[in-house]
Amino acid sequence: MTTSLLIIIIAIITLLSIIVILDLIIPETELSKGTVINKRTKPKHKINHVQIIGEVPVCYDETIPAKYYLDISGYDHNNKTQTITITVSKETYNQYTIGDAWQSSTNEE
Repeated sequence: MTTSLLIIIIAIITLLSIIVILDLIIPETELSKGTVINKRTKPKHKINHVQIIGEVPVCYDETIPAKYYLDISGYDHNNKTQTITITVSKETYNQYTIGDAWQSSTNEE
């Protein structure tokens, strides 16, 4: 077996071990339903950039769209209370008020 093949095998085993360990350490926070406990937005804003092309500075703006967040509290699959933050569309954000029940569209029970 060549040295480079051995190094690749050791690297793959190490990466798989790290994935398994992180899976055990990081608790599952996947919620299928819960209650909206907070709503927040990050408004649309611009970032100014300067790029040097040749010897000429060129300025341009990048518009970052608004982001909408809901904080959800509920019980996970281990029956422990968890709080997660999800990014939602403006329409979804406007449909919920604090205290409303929320159910995941990706985790149907």
